[in-house]
Amino acid sequence: MINLEDFMDGALILGAAASVIALAFAVAGYFSLPTVQVSHSTGECVQVIPEGSCDNLPSKYVREVVK
Repeated sequence: MINLEDFMDGALILGAAASVIALAFAVAGYFSLPTVQVSHSTGECVQVIPEGSCDNLPSKYVREVVK
């Protein structure tokens, strides 16, 4: 028969492992997004890094305010 304490320990380890994997995917997804630099004074797009155009912004990006 399965001991309830062993079952709970296994569930806790499995939950912790799933959380670490989900966090790793979230961090990897964040760092793979392009950066759109936006002027602080005008609010207009200045540059898209690493490549791209302000005329055709990507659907998802990290917004960075610059001078």
